[in-house]
Amino acid sequence: MNEMYLFLCTQAGIKIFTSCSKDEEETTEVPTAAVPANPIPTPSSADGALVAIQTANYITAPFVGEIYQPVGVGVAILGDLTSGTYIDCGSVTANSIGLTKQTNSSYVYVPSVTSAQGIDFGDDVSWVVSGNSATSVPAFNHRPSNKMHSRPK
Repeated sequence: MNEMYLFLCTQAGIKIFTSCSKDEEETTEVPTAAVPANPIPTPSSADGALVAIQTANYITAPFVGEIYQPVGVGVAILGDLTSGTYIDCGSVTANSIGLTKQTNSSYVYVPSVTSAQGIDFGDDVSWVVSGNSATSVPAFNHRPSNKMHSRPK
């Protein structure tokens, strides 16, 4: 009985080690292209910047397909742009939507739950700065001549 048990264990061991073959998969290297760094603007001869951004988001919905969902945001800064020292310029609106003043005197608009699409820029952007006499910022309106692209596709 002992010999039979030893024989069966030996056969089982041989079967396990000979039936398993280690196939190594070939690994192919995927060539990677050099990705350029995002440009960071460093304005040196400007007293401010009014930035309107409209992102293009495409959402795929069941049974409907692809839906275009634009989201508009705005940023306004006035002051010494190279050092990041901004000044209070009163109130700022982009297309009649008020931007919120931050603690560093920059102004931003961030979409909320009640206004998920943000600022509707359409094709035009219209800025209104109320001004601030304490910081010597005059009131002004600005409407860039270039058009906002409504759909990238």
